Amino acid sequence: MRREDAERVANEMSANGNRPGKLDLIKELRSRFGVDLKEAHDMVETIYRGRQMPPQLVDSDVETMLSGIYAEQSASGKVNLIEMIKTTRQRTGLGLKESKDLVEAYVKKRNPELANQRVGCLGGLLGIGRF
Repeated sequence: MRREDAERVANEMSANGNRPGKLDLIKELRSRFGVDLKEAHDMVETIYRGRQMPPQLVDSDVETMLSGIYAEQSASGKVNLIEMIKTTRQRTGLGLKESKDLVEAYVKKRNPELANQRVGCLGGLLGIGRF
């Protein structure tokens, strides 16, 4: 499997507007090319290495996306930071830390009171937030 093949698969998977997560891309590469887990993982890491933000996303796109997620959650009655982070990861293909930083910066600007909530491992273990 060549890098071009893996990037083509990633582009096909993102044709619907959502960049694939690393795990989804690894599964797809293994299924299409019959490679082992390590080879698929290494290829995905090669593709994602050095990318802080997918090239097609600019600040205004991120702001628009986060505004939409925030509005969806506000309409349902409660803004859930964990769900916002999960949705951001799904739509951008960013890692957990990058997505968390984006969401926290957006929420801090939009709603400082909500930004003071701590999102961490303990919160997930105790079931704070909905999944």
